[in-house]
Amino acid sequence: MKRKLSCNRKSYKLSVPFLLSFLLIALIMTGCAHDLVKIHYEQVGACNGFNNGGGATSAGPKAAYAVFRIKTIENNDTSPKDFNFDPNLIYVESTTPRAFTNSHLNLAQINPFYATTKFVAKGTTQPANVGAVIAVVQTQAADGASEANATQYTLAYETPSGGPSVVLVKDNPDQKNFPNTPDCTLISY
Repeated sequence: MKRKLSCNRKSYKLSVPFLLSFLLIALIMTGCAHDLVKIHYEQVGACNGFNNGGGATSAGPKAAYAVFRIKTIENNDTSPKDFNFDPNLIYVESTTPRAFTNSHLNLAQINPFYATTKFVAKGTTQPANVGAVIAVVQTQAADGASEANATQYTLAYETPSGGPSVVLVKDNPDQKNFPNTPDCTLISY
């Protein structure tokens, strides 16, 4: 025995004001941020350590110093907020635990080009060459720099509560290899 399935179809007419109201509410609920800060950077390379004249400083076994250049900070989105840039809130993505850049590393302390905290007023761009940032990354290779110089790293920013949204834009994403520089004093910042 065969049965016929039937469906009752109802027609709904939606008014233009209803649709516009729905779209407006949807946009508000998605939390579209218009206070985006863009930090442009380049991966520069990696090294194992250096001799500071008083002895050797090392990233440690199976580790390397990963070096990045902060090029500009753009704080000119449609509704920007003042931004207090802190280089210690930058971290290497996909690392557990997070490998934060650290201004207290010996290598950062001797580096005259290391990035410092900066106030970036809303509606402005911090000019070129903000400075370098350095993080210690773990490697499988005993010579950490050899592995880290063949690894692409991406950075992120841990935004404090109430601060503007921050995205880091890598300006050299296609570069896959960096000069082999086990000695950190040979890296060009």
